[in-house]
Amino acid sequence: MSLNKSLKNMGFRKNLKKGEVVFRENDPSDCAYIVGVGAIEICKKTPRGQKVLKVLGDNEIFGEMGLIDGLPRSATARARQDSVVYILTSLEQNLNVLTPAEFVFLENRKRDGVYNHETREKLYSIIEKLQRGKRNNSREEKKLYKIFRDANFGILLDKNSRTREKIIHSGKVQILAKFEGEIIAQAVLIEKTASIAAAIAAEVVMCKGKVFGEIRATYKIKIVKGAKVIGYIQTPKFIIEKGAAFDGRCSMPSAKKPGPLHLLREALRKTG
Repeated sequence: MSLNKSLKNMGFRKNLKKGEVVFRENDPSDCAYIVGVGAIEICKKTPRGQKVLKVLGDNEIFGEMGLIDGLPRSATARARQDSVVYILTSLEQNLNVLTPAEFVFLENRKRDGVYNHETREKLYSIIEKLQRGKRNNSREEKKLYKIFRDANFGILLDKNSRTREKIIHSGKVQILAKFEGEIIAQAVLIEKTASIAAAIAAEVVMCKGKVFGEIRATYKIKIVKGAKVIGYIQTPKFIIEKGAAFDGRCSMPSAKKPGPLHLLREALRKTG
């Protein structure tokens, strides 16, 4: 049984007709929901009327921020078609260690997802709490801990992140904003909004933004349309799409098997 199915067993079932509202924007928040069957659309008021932000399907959780921050609903949820949802108001009765907010916050994440510093710190603190209290964990908490005990959350560098630092991470690093420094990781994704002056070492690097510096990848570097790289590249496999720009020097040694971080770090120190 999946974790969300076990969550359904803890909630009250509610049948919804197409167009029926689950909650409205600015309503008080006191519970979360899981879509059992059907589709729920999340809408927000705009000067031009209601705008659909996203549509949720089977087993997806929504409204969990109400458990986390207790603030009024930030959007409206309504049934896109005849649907069934489960109301997680009885969650607390099935937990021994975590609060409902902590449980839903962790359960709704991916063990290899990419998150900013604040979210990662909170996720790891919840996992640590489960580890410390594992003798008292309920059945649902044990299932959650089993899924996330070895989680390796990726690092998301957004506009609120530090712009100058050295990052060494065994997973993914995704960059959305300006950054200066050094990155050593398993995979690096440089988004369209990013502007980077850095030395990067990874197994795989995909660039959609701007990079000034050097990139070394033990497997592959890809520069997509609209991206710009100025500097030095070293990789056995280099893909540059039409419409992308590269100005610099490129070295293409024979492919190496992906290695631990200390090998990537050593590769970064070597000159081209």
